[in-house]
Amino acid sequence: MGNDVDVVGCDDGSNGRSCASHVVCGTHLKVGDVVIFRWAVIPFNDEAEEVIEVYVIRDGSQACHVGFLPRRLVKQKEKFMNKMAIVIEDLRVSENIQKRRRSHRNVGAVVCRMLDEIEEQFRE
Repeated sequence: MGNDVDVVGCDDGSNGRSCASHVVCGTHLKVGDVVIFRWAVIPFNDEAEEVIEVYVIRDGSQACHVGFLPRRLVKQKEKFMNKMAIVIEDLRVSENIQKRRRSHRNVGAVVCRMLDEIEEQFRE
């Protein structure tokens, strides 16, 4: 699928990625979880930086901030803002060592599929 995206920074608790229930909210993200993307401006190195934050949906509501989309995707923010996706792969526990390394470089990563890209299965 062409519209699978990485969510990065899942194993870091900074920049609002912790709450009263979790030290690091993204560590609780798992395959099958639904997430939503929100545009934000956060302080970074004494400046403001645009980001796309990722929040998990729990019980039909936006819950914990679990990570970010990669910086390169901020240029395409209209494509992602307020859209939902489903976690299809957790690179942190992948059997593929290169995927685990990619996750480690990105401080924890999962792969999501945009919900508007899920194909209909036809029955015969």
